[in-house]
Amino acid sequence: MEEKEYAGSYQIEQSFRLGKKHFVLGVDEKAQEKYLLAERRMNAFGYEYVEAVGSNDYLEILEEYTLRLHEELDRLRQERKGRSSDGIPFGLEACCAESSKMNYENQILILNPSFLAPEYRTKEDQMVLAISGFGCTPGRRSHKIYCQSLCDGEKFYIRGYDVLGVLDRQNVPEWAANKAHSIRQKERKARQKFNGER
Repeated sequence: MEEKEYAGSYQIEQSFRLGKKHFVLGVDEKAQEKYLLAERRMNAFGYEYVEAVGSNDYLEILEEYTLRLHEELDRLRQERKGRSSDGIPFGLEACCAESSKMNYENQILILNPSFLAPEYRTKEDQMVLAISGFGCTPGRRSHKIYCQSLCDGEKFYIRGYDVLGVLDRQNVPEWAANKAHSIRQKERKARQKFNGER
């Protein structure tokens, strides 16, 4: 049986994620305001619910939800416009022919579009620099790969099967090559500093 999610005494009936926001709608028939709209965020201890509003008018809650949704949608549109993105993801044809046999460490990888939320399935959001991890080694792709997004700088873990392949050099935009170079230099300095302190 699926475990029910609660924000305080409110049982979460609906949730929807768009961009950086994850909206939830909760109901507590016994509360002073029986409907709740909030944003769910992850912290070290689990979920927290912020930017919460309550009302006894369901349509009022839906109206607020719609306003927040449009704010995030506008932010995403401006972000994409600022990058001059065509909104189309890379396919396998953009990868090096021997990607599956290559060591991924320090390579620019293309994330599989299915790994990304629909609004982030663009060439810019697909490109990450593989930094380290056992998953970089051919034959160990089920293990983790520590990487950094070339688009927004976010660091996260993926697994080898989340990757389409290594981006062929001829398909690497200049801005992405410069960003990857900068990240490699920072990582190299951090390793040298760590090794020097041991």
